[in-house]
Amino acid sequence: MSKPNLRTVPGTQAQRQPLGCSQGAPLDENRAQEWGGARLGAGRKPKAIRYAAQLSEAEGKIIAALPDVIDGLIEAAKGGDVAAARYLLDRVWGRVPEAGAPVAEDVGEPLDEGEWEKRDAEGAKMRTLREGLF
Repeated sequence: MSKPNLRTVPGTQAQRQPLGCSQGAPLDENRAQEWGGARLGAGRKPKAIRYAAQLSEAEGKIIAALPDVIDGLIEAAKGGDVAAARYLLDRVWGRVPEAGAPVAEDVGEPLDEGEWEKRDAEGAKMRTLREGLF
């Protein structure tokens, strides 16, 4: 993206304005720029505005088809479709929160010196056994 072409506007203070602004008019930094650019309305329009008519038409089709879709989901759920039943129940009752991370199992007291040495010796014994296998 290139920098806008700016010029110094004559006046008591040197103010910088994009080219094309009326000379001598102060730069209004609070002016709402709808889509960016130096001029009001310049720049690429958002897709929601560009395709508003098509989106409205598609939305109308979806809304018109909803009763048939819901009836089809209910029939499928009654027929044994577990995914359809789960979808309907999730939409009506809300999703069941998934299980989080399991609680740590090492919530006991810290090891004392003797217990630490015992476990360290067991670990050394297992390492030597493993090294012998490979």
